[in-house]
Amino acid sequence: MSTQGKMIVALIFIVVVLLGVILYSFALRPSFNGYVVSKQVEAQDFLIVAMVNQLQQNGYVQIPVGEEVLTLIPYQSPEEQQDIIE
Repeated sequence: MSTQGKMIVALIFIVVVLLGVILYSFALRPSFNGYVVSKQVEAQDFLIVAMVNQLQQNGYVQIPVGEEVLTLIPYQSPEEQQDIIE
């Protein structure tokens, strides 16, 4: 194979690699990121529904944070409590 033939093969290889990088950057990566974001939103929705259900059943939700536990309870403002009393 001549030097000119080797140059043509090398240039074709470089063009194919650059087209692959462009395809990944503008087509594959955004679609993959969209899939990941949609699954994250789905997981957040599931978590919120589970927390609200537990709050309704038990009156509180406990979330472990490291070695401590965060307890969430429903909050009623003093105005709402006064409305209930009256």
